[in-house]
Amino acid sequence: AERARSRRMATPGLPVQPSTPPVSSLTANASEETRAAPLIRHEGAEAGWRVCDEGAALLREVNEPLVVIAIAGMYRTGKSFLLNCLIGAIGGKPALNVGSTSESCTRGIDVCVPATRLADGSRLVLLDTEGLASMEQDEAYDAQVFALGLLLSSHFVLNSMGVL
Repeated sequence: AERARSRRMATPGLPVQPSTPPVSSLTANASEETRAAPLIRHEGAEAGWRVCDEGAALLREVNEPLVVIAIAGMYRTGKSFLLNCLIGAIGGKPALNVGSTSESCTRGIDVCVPATRLADGSRLVLLDTEGLASMEQDEAYDAQVFALGLLLSSHFVLNSMGVL
């Protein structure tokens, strides 16, 4: 029994408790498509961060309660690819841009709304953040992107290679 209990522990003393239904309990609406849009962009030191009209409009169309999953991590480590795999696993069509060069594909934060509802009727919303530690941005910018993703999400994924 102790062995079984220890396998359910992610961190000593903190049991793993799923807070969303498993993938098998997701349903897709065939009449809708997965859509993605820019949500938050940085307009420079003077203007700061702004919410993009296209992303805000996409979110306004969602009338159900939201389950928001954000992903963050080092640049060019597959965050957009991972979210596209999640979309594909639930029967949707990948909508986030991925590239094969060393240049970042995501700027700021993009929003993606798969044509999927959870078993409880809530709607899945994915936030794809710009990669950290790119040559184009500094640590302050990275901290702001990370914090925005964390604050806007109900679930947060840190895509990391190696030991934390």
